[in-house]
Amino acid sequence: LSKKIKIIYCIGETLRQYKDKKTKIILKRQLKSIEQNMSSVMKNINNIIIAYEPVWAIGTGLVPTQSELGYIFNFIRSNLKNKASMLSRVKLLYGGSVSPDNSKSLLCIDNIDGLLVGGSSLDSKKFIDICSTI
Repeated sequence: LSKKIKIIYCIGETLRQYKDKKTKIILKRQLKSIEQNMSSVMKNINNIIIAYEPVWAIGTGLVPTQSELGYIFNFIRSNLKNKASMLSRVKLLYGGSVSPDNSKSLLCIDNIDGLLVGGSSLDSKKFIDICSTI
């Protein structure tokens, strides 16, 4: 942060943690590092982006439901806001099996500010299709 590099801080749970309904516990623990570095974070708030990228969704074609994502992103946003109101300005991205088929519906979910595109960015047609949904 001190070098003014933009940071995409990825958080997310494993499939086991998801099935055990521990998503909120895991995300809260992962967001704790922001709290532990609050003075640096606050000075560089425009250089921080948080991406929720469930490990179990990366490259699998599996994506949480829209209601799950709405709940999770609301939880993340609330958690940040509770730490400091200024953190509510941090951009939140979703990553994990983003495709041309789901990108438009993902962007309609409250508190999702953008997408972190992984494997689909390796195929120019897919990537252009995703970009054209915005």
